[in-house]
Amino acid sequence: MIEKFAPWLAGIAVVFGLGFVSWCLALIGGWRRLAEIYSTREPADGKVYSMQSAVVGQVHYRSCLTIALLPVGLRLAMWPMFLPLGHPTLLIPWSDFHGIRKRRSFFMKLDEVTIGNPPVATLCFRPHILSAAREIGYLKEEAESREQAVPK
Repeated sequence: MIEKFAPWLAGIAVVFGLGFVSWCLALIGGWRRLAEIYSTREPADGKVYSMQSAVVGQVHYRSCLTIALLPVGLRLAMWPMFLPLGHPTLLIPWSDFHGIRKRRSFFMKLDEVTIGNPPVATLCFRPHILSAAREIGYLKEEAESREQAVPK
């Protein structure tokens, strides 16, 4: 009798397992701390970048994010197909971007940003994200004046 339900039980176990891993990554990386302050249901009406990668704390999210540049801030959402349990959509105001600096990770150039004051988490993006925000005029001069290079 159990053999008849084994494939279903295995599928359910995989879904719950992936959900649990997703929730743990959100907790470890800092997405949960960000969500306590910046969680939103705001639609992505601005410039939208799909299949983007970012680093939240120490957790790398590779090609599973949608990033939108809105006048009020940066919207960060995980694709639903990746079981984003513990990963609500975030809307981080531009005024909460501090200490923008350049860094390298695995031969890739990244822009690292501290979010919040006092700091809540650090985020790293490919440079084209914050460059586009500057070009549009969303990332204001006070954030740029805080920009600094990471010492070698």
